[in-house]
Amino acid sequence: MPPLDGQDMLSRGAKNFSAMCAQCHLAPGMEETELSLGLYPAPPVFYRSEHGIHDPAATFWTIKNGLKLTGMPAWGAFHSDQQIWELVAFLSKLKGMGEDEYSILVGEGGHSHNSADHSDDHEASHEQH
Repeated sequence: MPPLDGQDMLSRGAKNFSAMCAQCHLAPGMEETELSLGLYPAPPVFYRSEHGIHDPAATFWTIKNGLKLTGMPAWGAFHSDQQIWELVAFLSKLKGMGEDEYSILVGEGGHSHNSADHSDDHEASHEQH
């Protein structure tokens, strides 16, 4: 397990969360969506204080492999282990996060697929598409 407290790691995880996860799990300041309301079982809302903390390794496994018979997809086919750890890092800080802090971390948004290195070249090529 890599260190999960770097600011770049949190920011990249926030961007991917915003693009891939917020429709179901919601984000600070976000209203419920048709998708979040329609899923059964209901997906956890990680920023709310009543949601507990999970083991980072178990969270990694869930994001990578998904959960059968729920709406939780397996993101491992489309994202590197590094990108999944970035999501885990972000989720570890999301509980109780306010809308302003979330907006700062997400920045201008955007997310990436299957890129082990997170160089500026990758982000520039992603923006050109």
